[in-house]
Amino acid sequence: MTSHPKVLMVDGVADRVRELKTAGQRVAHCHGCFDLMHPGHIRHFEAAKRLADVLVVTVSPDRYVDKGPNRPVFNETLRAESIASLECVDFVAINQWPTAVETIKAIRPDYFVKGQEFAGEQDVTGKLQQEIAAVKEIGGEMRYTDDIVFSSTRVINEHFDVLPEDLRDFLSAFKSAGYADAVWESLEAIKELRILVIGDAIIDDYHYCMPMNKSPKANVITSQYLREEAGIGGALCIGNHLSSFCDNVTLLSCFGSRDDYLDYTRANLSGGVELVPVVRDGAFTTQKRRYIDNTFRQKVFEIHFFDDTPVDGNVEDEFCQFLTDRLSGFDLVIVGDFGHGVMTKRIIDTLCDSDTFLSMTVQTNSANFGFNYVTKYPRADYVAIDEREVRLAMHDRFAPVTDLIGNLSERLKTKRFAVTLGRKGSMIRERGRLIQVPIVTRSVVDTVGAGDAFLALSAPLAKLDAPPEVMLFLGNIAGAMAANIVGNNEKIAEAEFKKFLSVLLK
Repeated sequence: MTSHPKVLMVDGVADRVRELKTAGQRVAHCHGCFDLMHPGHIRHFEAAKRLADVLVVTVSPDRYVDKGPNRPVFNETLRAESIASLECVDFVAINQWPTAVETIKAIRPDYFVKGQEFAGEQDVTGKLQQEIAAVKEIGGEMRYTDDIVFSSTRVINEHFDVLPEDLRDFLSAFKSAGYADAVWESLEAIKELRILVIGDAIIDDYHYCMPMNKSPKANVITSQYLREEAGIGGALCIGNHLSSFCDNVTLLSCFGSRDDYLDYTRANLSGGVELVPVVRDGAFTTQKRRYIDNTFRQKVFEIHFFDDTPVDGNVEDEFCQFLTDRLSGFDLVIVGDFGHGVMTKRIIDTLCDSDTFLSMTVQTNSANFGFNYVTKYPRADYVAIDEREVRLAMHDRFAPVTDLIGNLSERLKTKRFAVTLGRKGSMIRERGRLIQVPIVTRSVVDTVGAGDAFLALSAPLAKLDAPPEVMLFLGNIAGAMAANIVGNNEKIAEAEFKKFLSVLLK
């Protein structure tokens, strides 16, 4: 909320612009984040005002700012008021949408004005192209100012404490070592890989409620149901994340005949994923229903609908027949083993007996605690699990994790062994070397699926023998983005990933 007379709602600005245009005045419109406002922005606004009689500026709302971790530095109200204080600016509004498209259509400016750095640029998110199309639709003109250019992001990254000190130090060394180019080359290279994802299908179900009070007749806390949402998890979300970056992804998983969720899965999988479902008679498709306190966004209760006994011989036959027939046609296999009965010894042996590059996550959770360790696999080319799973597999709570990784790597004959360390980032052991990379953001909404996203990005890079620093860095970005999504409601989009990456590398 603001009392500044120049700051209006978008509809209010649109009404004023209609009146002014009827009176014969021409209107220029600038749009952006403008966090942090600097001399380049001011000169951009002054140049835009020289094109027209009236200058309108709209700012991106906080919830849609995609400038990387801990942004925006200044909230939408402060940004709007700062711009409104400039003499050359006539009206300011806080946008309500992810792009300026709807705002352009509402305001209908004569000129939509961007800085010279945007001229001819293909925005990786596609937002700029959508805005240009909207300007053409309303009969307006695109104009580009030609003046001094600053990067707010670079200024903030270098001179403000928006990035943690360890990340700033890492990024400085990372760029000095020439890895910035390797990052983009690696992302292009993984597009061509033929990838098989195999493992447990999981439906992540969130029911939001409002705890009210204890029942007077029983020791039960009564809660009011508010809403629910769901997403595809387990091996399904690994395949979905991969589809944003790789053109050839096949997903082999098991679904129950009682509640198969096949139509739901197909509707939520990216169109680029080939789904190969194997149906298990009489079983549920694994569904994990979490009840969430809506006020504090904390889990208060969880129910699993599943049969976690090992799949029967018929299901094993279908899995093994698929692997026998098609495994040689893949460059890389990614196993998502959540310990819910799919990855039996026979299926594991079939995978491990092949020459195809084998990567995996083998997760410990409340349903398989003590019974699902990575040591059930006789070999792996790449493993990505968390520190707790390393300690459980090695039955050691206190030894340095670096020692445990070394012992476990040798036992599995693993070339690269990555461990996610929560707020400490991630670590990899590669050919006897240990490398650690810090987290890229401290912002967390829900950690469910963060490790799967880390694996989805790092496994193809392991196959291509990318520098371990690049593997962990890109894996950490994927994990950070997933940790800011409730469950697995959305896949990590390539365009948003690249935007996040480019911001960090400025």
